[in-house]
Parts: sequence; structure tokens; C-alpha cells
Amino acid sequence: MELSAGSYGPQTVRSDARKKSAGDVVFRPAAGAAVSVRSDLVVDGSHVTFQGFTLNGDWRTDQQTRDVTFRYLTVNGGIFINSSSNIRVIGGSVGGIQDHKPQIGAWPPSSRATNILIDGVTFHDMTRSGSGVHAEYLLVAGIDGLIVRNSRFRNCAVFDLSIGEMNDSGPPKNILIENNFFGGSDGYYSLEFNTNSTSLTNVLIRNNSSTQEMSLGNDIPVLKNVRVIANVAPYHARSCDRRIVYAYNVWQGARCGATDVSAPSRFRNPGALDFHLEKGSRAIGHGSPTSFPKRDIDGQKRPQGRRLDAGADERR
Repeated sequence: MELSAGSYGPQTVRSDARKKSAGDVVFRPAAGAAVSVRSDLVVDGSHVTFQGFTLNGDWRTDQQTRDVTFRYLTVNGGIFINSSSNIRVIGGSVGGIQDHKPQIGAWPPSSRATNILIDGVTFHDMTRSGSGVHAEYLLVAGIDGLIVRNSRFRNCAVFDLSIGEMNDSGPPKNILIENNFFGGSDGYYSLEFNTNSTSLTNVLIRNNSSTQEMSLGNDIPVLKNVRVIANVAPYHARSCDRRIVYAYNVWQGARCGATDVSAPSRFRNPGALDFHLEKGSRAIGHGSPTSFPKRDIDGQKRPQGRRLDAGADERR
């Protein structure tokens, strides 16, 4: 469905039991048209794609919602996935908000979101009005099936990405976090696995670059198949955990696994979220030879040289 140029009011896409096809209805601007929505977008229907327009508000999916794609949207607000399934957020940006907590949430209680993909999204400028306000840039509750890749986080409050067990959701499991630039928050960690979780199962954190330490679940009672591979970030030796498999990481301040090294990150311009590797960085050639994304955050093939690099950037 092609959208005419213009600024539209708040939108709700309702479920339609008469629709039997699993093919997507696609909402996108007509050729050359500039399209914006002045307020919120609520999606209760399924098998829908929204593409290439500006949303000056939040979007939300609910428990009955499944198979929805948000592709290359500029969201001047937050995103809220309430125990939906098979939701994809591809490209575009989210941000420009204060004291507002985007989340993949467990609502209603005792439910959870499943199979969520976030790929190539820029999360930016989520601030708080004071230190007493608790607001993660992206809060994830009790997920079963999450991929966050090729994304950038900058100017975030408290955490860039926080994953835990909330609202009787059950513990998080089946998670892949790879190829991201974590610019760090004004609070505690870039990536955090919240200690309110009873367990953490089937988690792979690989080839991420961060200017701030990560908290990888050390105080969670049960860790099963948690692997941390070829990341570049600050880390403390006290955070090393024997239940976690560490390999080929470049930690500034620690060496948790036999193939990890402790060395400065040597990012090109971290203040500008430019985490490309400088010449001479210890991360060059230090990626895992067996576990790696096939392309880096810029879409370049790995490897570019004889050996793979650690972090989200594969240096030419």
C-alpha cells in the first residue's frame, strides 16, 4: 500500500480475522513522497511491514501481534514490543526522548516475547532529567529468541541494553548479541544481564565494540552455554566467571580466557562513536577463527586480511 505525501495523525492497525494469507501488507511512501505520522502507531494486526517513513511518537505491538517488520523507519520516540512474536526492526533510528524507557516487555504478566530481531538500528539520545530516574535505552524482559546485531547505541541513560527476568516472564534464553557499537551510558554498563534473572541460557556475545564495561551475568544463579567471543571493551578481572566461555576477547583491564588479551581498545574516535580500529590495535588479527559473523558492522566481508579482527569492525 503506497502512502501519499503528508503528515498523518495517530494510527492503529487492528487484527483482521478475515485475512488468511501469511503474506505481508506493506505500508510505504509512494515514490518521492515524504510521509510522517504525528503521533503513535499501535499494531495489533499481523503479517505487516512498515517501511521508510518518519514516526513522531512511539510504536507498539501487543501479545496477539506476530510477523511484523519495521524497516528503515525514523522513530522520534520509543519502541514497545509487548510479548509479541516474530518482530523485526531493520535499519532506521530510534531516539530523541527523555525519561522514557523503550522495551521488549512481558505484558501481560507471565508472558514473554519470542523471536525478535534488531538489525542495523541506531539508538540515540535517550536521556534522563536526573540521576534518580531509572531508564535503560532498551530494556528486554524474559525473552526467548533475541538477535541484536549491527546496531549503534549513543548518548544513552543508565544502560545501552539491559536484559533480565521481569513481570513473571521467565528467564531470558536463546540470545545473540553481535557486531554492535556500544557508546556507553551515563550509568553503569553498556550491555547488562540483570541479576534479577534466575538463569541465563544459550547466549552468544561476539564481536561487539564498547567504550564501557559489560555486565555479563556473574551474579545470576545459573548460567548455561554462555559464550563471550572476540569483543573489544573495558573489563575487570573480578568480573571473569568460570561458568562463561571467554575466547579471543581484547579486554582493557582483564584476561578471562586463555586466548583473551589485556590491551587498550585503540578505537579511531570513540567520542564520535567511531569504533573502527586504529593501525596497531591489538584487536587486529585477534578474532576467533571458528566463531564470527560473516560481515562486520559496515557490511564488509570477514576476513579482510589473513586473520579475523576482534570487535564489530573488520579493518581493511
